[in-house]
Amino acid sequence: MAASTPPEALRASLTAERDSGRPFAHAWPPALTLALEATRRAWEAAYAHQDAPACERALAALGCDPERTVKLATTDGRICDKCGGPIPPAKDRRARYCSRVCQRAANGRQVTAA
Repeated sequence: MAASTPPEALRASLTAERDSGRPFAHAWPPALTLALEATRRAWEAAYAHQDAPACERALAALGCDPERTVKLATTDGRICDKCGGPIPPAKDRRARYCSRVCQRAANGRQVTAA
């Protein structure tokens, strides 16, 4: 099944490269080229100072909203409830925060220097 969006194409390409044992440094350039080629028309329009379509303006508005964040997935799926960063593998499996600083900040406690 072919990827339908540039991010899906990028992910599929990187996944295939990783599964074949290629290091990231070798997998990234062709995967990025594939993803950028899928968005070439949008980049070309922007280069020519043409207005973005309504759907792209809506996406830009979402991407620029500091109240909206996207949490990144980690290899074990654990992300900090406060900052969205990865929770270190050594932390207890029930941990909700990546650090004591995030835990204190999330609970409204003053964060002090160690």
